[in-house]
Amino acid sequence: MPGSLRGLALATTLPAASGSPGTSSPRPYVPGRTQAVAALGTDFFDYLEKHPAEARDFSGGLTSATLWIGDAAQVIDTTGVDLVVDVGGANGSLLHLLLEGNLSLRGIVFDRPNIVDGAVAETARKRASRRRIEVVAVTSSSPSPPADLYLLKMILHDWDDRELHQDSRELPSTQ
Repeated sequence: MPGSLRGLALATTLPAASGSPGTSSPRPYVPGRTQAVAALGTDFFDYLEKHPAEARDFSGGLTSATLWIGDAAQVIDTTGVDLVVDVGGANGSLLHLLLEGNLSLRGIVFDRPNIVDGAVAETARKRASRRRIEVVAVTSSSPSPPADLYLLKMILHDWDDRELHQDSRELPSTQ
């Protein structure tokens, strides 16, 4: 249902998001490690690759989250911007909103292989922006594509301190 926060409610109560499978209590913070590694013994997204139903619910949650941060698309300064990369963008909901209001922009949804099918389907449904969006599956060795603007909606918390520092330095400089 359009406008529903059901996906967000499902995503935030997934076993992988709330602690460990079979529990609903979050694990304590462990310096240098993500909560997922502490709780699941593996990276959050590696866990989701092995649990497709939870991956779909998580992607649905990101889409629902755009409902309450969707106004961000109206205030993001795109002066001088030609290409936008939505890093970890799931189905690209924020990128689609940004492109709907900026007809000269092009975009790339950049996410994991088990997630990009949702981005392809969502892009096919969007008449106004589908010819201006490319969907790219990320591998562990994929460099971020060069762009003028990077969207990092709800992903920084997914990395431990070392990964965040390293990955942010690997984004091409946008001057």
